[in-house]
Amino acid sequence: MAAVGGDIHRAIECRPDNGTADGRGWVHAVDLDLLYQAREYDAFGCLFGVMNFAGFEPVAAGRGFPADVTARARQQSLGLVPAVFAHSWISWAEIEAINWDQPAARPDHRLREYVMDEHGRWHLTGKGAHRRDFPAQLGLSPEDVEAHGWPPIRNGGWATSCTAPRR
Repeated sequence: MAAVGGDIHRAIECRPDNGTADGRGWVHAVDLDLLYQAREYDAFGCLFGVMNFAGFEPVAAGRGFPADVTARARQQSLGLVPAVFAHSWISWAEIEAINWDQPAARPDHRLREYVMDEHGRWHLTGKGAHRRDFPAQLGLSPEDVEAHGWPPIRNGGWATSCTAPRR
């Protein structure tokens, strides 16, 4: 079972006074690495159509670089290894206009992993569940899962010791 990840890299750039005050155009504001610490595939799918497991209609997929992107951003993208999936951008006005309550086009069938706390309550700890040991806990091989998918869910999930992946 291959587990491949995806990330959003680089920066937020701003145009002071819409680029008209001093003619500077775009200015580097902050690296995205400082703003998020985990992969948020639902956001990646909604915004850019990348890792789009729920079939969101992406707001800003595959736009490439803006023509007036800063030299810093263009140079940094050349050094990304492995190569990037796609370049894109989105404006703050577009982000503000997103209806965050709109349902996805289809169910996201990735497994969710829950852990039971000391009070018997389940807490979501992960989405995607690429744990290599999980298929074996269900008596499956990774090849079985790859070829045939996950078995039918019974009673809301599969319990394995104190964790219960669900979909």
